[in-house]
Amino acid sequence: MKIAIIGAGCSGFTTAKRLLEHGQDVTVYEESDRIGGNWAYGNPNGKSACYQSLHIDTSKWRLQFEDFPIGEDWNWPDFPHHSLLDRYFNDYVDRFGVREHIRFETRVERCERLPGERWRVHAADGTAEEYDLLVVANGHHWSPNMPEWPGRFDGDMIHSHDYRTPFEPVDMRGKRVIVVGLGNSAVDIASELSQRPMAEKLWVAARRGVWVLPKYMNGKPADKEALPAWIPLLCADQSFTDAQRALLMSSFFPGCAHPWQRVRVRVRVRATVHRADPVRLYVCRHSDANPRRRRDPALGRQGDD
Repeated sequence: MKIAIIGAGCSGFTTAKRLLEHGQDVTVYEESDRIGGNWAYGNPNGKSACYQSLHIDTSKWRLQFEDFPIGEDWNWPDFPHHSLLDRYFNDYVDRFGVREHIRFETRVERCERLPGERWRVHAADGTAEEYDLLVVANGHHWSPNMPEWPGRFDGDMIHSHDYRTPFEPVDMRGKRVIVVGLGNSAVDIASELSQRPMAEKLWVAARRGVWVLPKYMNGKPADKEALPAWIPLLCADQSFTDAQRALLMSSFFPGCAHPWQRVRVRVRVRATVHRADPVRLYVCRHSDANPRRRRDPALGRQGDD
């Protein structure tokens, strides 16, 4: 079969590798001049969300490809920096001969469905080719969702997608900064900017609490350990009452969503954060998985340490 793949990120080139092994005629369309997609820091197509300090939150034992394992002699840290991931992806593409099947700097403008379940792919360079099968692997981190709020703000406002360092694209030293959201990128950026030489003051605003899990448990990467008993196995269990959910101050339980695993934010929260309702950050410690209860006089109810 003649197959087109849109995108040469990790999903695109691994799909291409497998199809090539089965003797298929594969063409990969890639808008950029390099592979890696989101993990290509400084990607000239402008669609990488990598910032300079980014480390993946999946251990090397979990992220490695089974047909291209990470060697012990590579001396990789447990949680690699994005530059190591980029090198790993490039080595994978070259190892299995995928690169020669990639059309770099070729943006797909549209795909046209043809009779007989075939496809015609139209590229920005004016070419159009027909294929028996189309695989779309264009990722989901390249289009930032920028909210709109009423009112006026005269300062700089950027999305985490565009953040690179505390100095790029905006020099944030000595400024008063608010980070909106508590996703992985948000807590990474907040941790970096909350250091004394950076932002004058930093706030984190979120609509709900989150569970920030440790990267290590019992001295090992957490994703190499069995799930602890306190993580519900049936996350869809409807037996919990609304009052119990409100007591947890989070709209989901640990294990019900992609975990926030950030070591730095745990340290920075303990050192610098002042609590204010409704912003609440939940830190699950090594020593006590469930946050300790305490009386919060400002709220008139129990809070969490």
